[in-house]
Amino acid sequence: MKKMMLLLGSVLFIGLVMLFILSTPRDQEETTQMESGDIVAYVNSIPVAQEEMNLIMQLSGQSATGGHNSDQAIDRMLEIKTAQQIAVKYDIMKDSSFSVFLKELDAENKRRADALNNKEVIYGPKQYTKLTYYDYRHSNMLNSLKLMWSEQELDIGDQKLMDYYEQHRDRLAKKHDTIKIYKIVQPKTASGDAEQKIFEIERDLKAGQAFMEIYQQLEEEQGLTEIETINEDNYKEISKYHSGYYHLVSGLSQGEVSDVLEDETSFFIVRIADVKPGGYKEFAEMREEVIRQYTDDYFESFLEQQMLNSEVRLEH
Repeated sequence: MKKMMLLLGSVLFIGLVMLFILSTPRDQEETTQMESGDIVAYVNSIPVAQEEMNLIMQLSGQSATGGHNSDQAIDRMLEIKTAQQIAVKYDIMKDSSFSVFLKELDAENKRRADALNNKEVIYGPKQYTKLTYYDYRHSNMLNSLKLMWSEQELDIGDQKLMDYYEQHRDRLAKKHDTIKIYKIVQPKTASGDAEQKIFEIERDLKAGQAFMEIYQQLEEEQGLTEIETINEDNYKEISKYHSGYYHLVSGLSQGEVSDVLEDETSFFIVRIADVKPGGYKEFAEMREEVIRQYTDDYFESFLEQQMLNSEVRLEH
């Protein structure tokens, strides 16, 4: 009887041990195996593996073969891992470990391969690399976190928005000045004397002849003078397709005359005839943009404060 009780006790003990082993979460076990061998840092006691740090360094524009102790690499790591840990608290991410990221990457690439095999439409690459998926996943997580955080934590009342609009009106709502420009033009022709003529005009200007005097003398002949206006309605197109010219004339003061300029069809000299301040767009017109900028600014400040409160330990 005593032997029987000892045997039953042994069986029960072995069973409990097996139950404990089987009940250990496999994800936790794999995470430990993945991250314990080559940990390079801890952020709030959460480990960062060398492979993940390599991806972070590449996202920061650094070589993955370089040292991970540079200020830029550490700052980027702190930013990403702090945001991930906040996302876990908001239940946007279930786990911020790198091993879980690798599982998600494998699952997503399998889903894409299966979809292509079934002739289904997919958006984005056929297969993600670790780097592209890490960047894509982080961007989506940040957007979701910002939305949830702003809905739960941020005061977006009308008075707050109006105060923000008034404080940042120059950045948010300033209309482009209206700039009136007179041009003296020498079109490029087969004779090839346009360049010589425009530099003769420049020489006369430097000798003291008034710009408008020359302008009026040439005005009777078609194609040698132009008037242009840059304003709120057209400055984006001009700055996009003629960026060098736009930045030059935008930097000239009223009454100022440029040096000789050149484009595909002509040589020319400009004079800024008039500059009228553009004024400001009304709050009602800018409301949605104000909300977006207000949310972005306060979310960025929130993340920066969380980063300051985070603890980083580097493994050497």
